[in-house]
Amino acid sequence: MVGRLEFGTAATAARIAVPDAGELIEQGPAQQALTAPRHGFTASLVAGSGRPAADLRP
Repeated sequence: MVGRLEFGTAATAARIAVPDAGELIEQGPAQQALTAPRHGFTASLVAGSGRPAADLRP
């Protein structure tokens, strides 16, 4: 699972899971979740990581 502070590290994972308010809102291949997130909360985490999506690719 990925928290706010670990999102930059998630780029090294093969798969990630993103929880919000105790509910799993997105899970799947890290590259997909980091470069084309399906959930708005995931997109906001990527945007807040301070790193361009290209830098978050594994």
